[in-house]
Amino acid sequence: MSAIETTEADGVSVAVAEAAPGLTIEIAANAYTAPPDTYSDGRRGVTYHVDNEAASYTVIVEYYESGGKTASEVLESELGAFELQGASAGVTQSDVSVEGSEEAYRLDWTQSAEVPWSAEDDTEIDVQCSGVIFDGQDGYSYAVYVYAEVFDEASLAAVADVIDSIQVSQP
Repeated sequence: MSAIETTEADGVSVAVAEAAPGLTIEIAANAYTAPPDTYSDGRRGVTYHVDNEAASYTVIVEYYESGGKTASEVLESELGAFELQGASAGVTQSDVSVEGSEEAYRLDWTQSAEVPWSAEDDTEIDVQCSGVIFDGQDGYSYAVYVYAEVFDEASLAAVADVIDSIQVSQP
């Protein structure tokens, strides 16, 4: 994680991280990342895991470089994937505001999954998921997905803070 600044908030160390070119988020300073991914459609991504007693969660950041796909095209693909999985009835969509973006969408859903933030724990849990899909500058588009256990209020608050911290600027 490329930390720009680290601060203390409520006893938790938080870092402002450049998660992708032109995209910053605030995430727990002790987050660890999986190796970056490059997909066959040109999308790039990195996953951050926060696994601690105060709040555990996962953040996935994906982006397309200039001209790859627009936010509305990414949204359409995501909604199509939910439709194919038969899960579209459980997904809510809303327009949101992201600092530095002119077009942004939010998806929220719940699903069962193995604990995403732990390499050792393969327990199946219910996870609250949110995705914010938005356009950036110079033709970049981004998606930030967050996952936390449905009944863990501290983790849900932490991922809400991650979503609220999203900012885009010149890549």
